[in-house]
Amino acid sequence: MLLGWFLYLFWFNFAVPDFDWINDRLATLRYLGVLQRLGIVYLLTVLLMCTIPPRRYFIVAIGLLVAYWLLMRFVPYSAADGQTYQGLWLHGNSLAAYLDNLILGASHLYYADASPFAFDPEGLLSTVPAVSSCLLGVVAGRYLITEKRRTVQVLIVALAGIVIGVTLSAWVPVNKVLWTPTFVLVTSGILVCLLWAFMAMDSRVSLFKPGHPLLVAGTNSIALYMIAGVLARLLLMIRVDGATVKYWLYQPITQFIGDPKLASLCFALLFCLICYLPLLWMYRRGIFWRV
Repeated sequence: MLLGWFLYLFWFNFAVPDFDWINDRLATLRYLGVLQRLGIVYLLTVLLMCTIPPRRYFIVAIGLLVAYWLLMRFVPYSAADGQTYQGLWLHGNSLAAYLDNLILGASHLYYADASPFAFDPEGLLSTVPAVSSCLLGVVAGRYLITEKRRTVQVLIVALAGIVIGVTLSAWVPVNKVLWTPTFVLVTSGILVCLLWAFMAMDSRVSLFKPGHPLLVAGTNSIALYMIAGVLARLLLMIRVDGATVKYWLYQPITQFIGDPKLASLCFALLFCLICYLPLLWMYRRGIFWRV
């Protein structure tokens, strides 16, 4: 959570002479975010693992999805104009958005201008199904690592989750911002299938040998996220002759590549490569940042 707050506060608009960092950043600190959600979800998942037996992890994960759906579907809420809503899964109009706006305040939320309620894509109530995602990952990991004879069953359950999620999307949208139950089923199913496939290939052809780029990035994923976040902000904050460093780096690419989308892709790949280099240095020296 502290790392997430650091990334939010690591910003200064040098283009504005009277930029007020205290009021514009610190006073509007975004309490929630990607890293903040990781911290909260990991904490809650660990607490669940310490209090319930492993055989009940899957049941609890599904139970969390059902509880979230029941709350979102049946609990009414009211806007400032007195109008009452219930069961909506809309941008700025859901029980999750209502609670974010009520408890945290619009100035501390990512979608501060959403109507009728400001909300955060990593908001309070949507943390419940996010814990379910994490717990499903725990279940898959336990079976794939310790129950090697049952890996096919894990794959079948993952595929079933995708099918069920897509089927139910006719009533509950597959929506990442609200972390809907269908989103959990579909994405968890896809990721477990990918994990199963990678583990199967690695056991047969040693796919991930030491130094593999995915190993280098995956073993220091939080460091990669922080490096990318800090570098992206520096490219926008630092200015040369009135233009950002990002502009000066991007313009030469557009001189050689006329297609704007292809030029943007090349810039993104270059950015990824620059972020990857310090990770490679860390990997070769056995430095792994655990958070």
